[in-house]
Amino acid sequence: MEIPAGALWSDLNVAIYPIENPSALTSAGVEDIIARYEFGPSSAREFAMPVTITIPYAATQDTIVTIYWYNPETGQLSQT
Repeated sequence: MEIPAGALWSDLNVAIYPIENPSALTSAGVEDIIARYEFGPSSAREFAMPVTITIPYAATQDTIVTIYWYNPETGQLSQT
């Protein structure tokens, strides 16, 4: 994760860690989830400028990568 100086409104510890027990996500109807990460803190945050998040993955030429996020309001994965 690249957070440029001045991107946060105040001092804040930001963390990324793999989700070890994704039971709520496995029933979401998304096939072949290869990686699950939690970005924290888990609360509404707005950055003052763009940040960059890079998630490495092994892919072939025919791989289609789709990004989802977990919406706690609906309890589902979403692309919007």
